[in-house]
Amino acid sequence: MSVGCASTALSRPAVDFNRRGAAQLARGALDEAEASLRVSLEFNDRYAEANNNLGLVYLARREPERAMPYFLRAISLNHDFAEAHNNVGLAHSQSRADTAEFRLTRAQRSFEEALSIEPRLLEARLNLCRTLLALGHNGPALDHARRAVQITPRRGEALVLRAEAALRLGLLDEARESVLLAERALPFAADVLFTRARVEAATENLDQALQILSRIAHDPQYGARATALAEALQRAVSVP
Repeated sequence: MSVGCASTALSRPAVDFNRRGAAQLARGALDEAEASLRVSLEFNDRYAEANNNLGLVYLARREPERAMPYFLRAISLNHDFAEAHNNVGLAHSQSRADTAEFRLTRAQRSFEEALSIEPRLLEARLNLCRTLLALGHNGPALDHARRAVQITPRRGEALVLRAEAALRLGLLDEARESVLLAERALPFAADVLFTRARVEAATENLDQALQILSRIAHDPQYGARATALAEALQRAVSVP
């Protein structure tokens, strides 16, 4: 991670409280993290990393409007802070302001800016891919998903995104290969299983698709979609 603006000397307490806050954030102690990071910024309010980390606290609380000024402050102190650009994109994605397309387009630009600074920043690559899929830009999404897999060939999140993009483009062999690899990495992940079921359905393996969908029928995020797809497939099977 970047440690902030190089032109501003960082005091030891500012660094120590930032590290403490980052550790507290990592274990989900958000109130403690906020307190530590605010102390860090009291010692040096031009500390880019502490500003970014405080923004992450608010993002973890699903408060993107409170998070955004800290990410932008971090970028104003260090424009090459790729992680902060990525976090601006996440804040846009979480925001309720404006239309979904407008928010996602702004998020896309932030993820692209992060990657222009650090092309190996995998989280920005994955976030950009998700955003492109949400916008319906399936070709560019597949391109970025393939690049993500090149960076980390066994990362389940990258593989399932490649499968999703390939499936949408009708590239069924690539979709199947990708989703099977993703399932090896994340065998119980509902998003992987849902994508696998859709690949099976697209290749007319309906019984296999229905069996997979039954495994995630009660998942809080994918259960409703899995049930709806299973019902549609059962209707298709029953049609003479």
